[in-house]
Amino acid sequence: LTLKAIGFNNILSLDFMDPPPVDSLVNALEHLYFLSALDQDGVLTSLGGRMSQLPVSPNESRSILTALEL
Repeated sequence: LTLKAIGFNNILSLDFMDPPPVDSLVNALEHLYFLSALDQDGVLTSLGGRMSQLPVSPNESRSILTALEL
């Protein structure tokens, strides 16, 4: 989420020093999509931008922001 927020759109093509497994990256991006942090094209949503500003996990930030709405 942080990488998306600072402008790295294609995370799968990043040159990591110690790259994680591709399956892990894909699962993480799918999880962010299910949390509505990314749209169907993998672009950060406004909610995802707000989520990235909180110093907690994406699950927790989604819960906090949803609680604020309720």
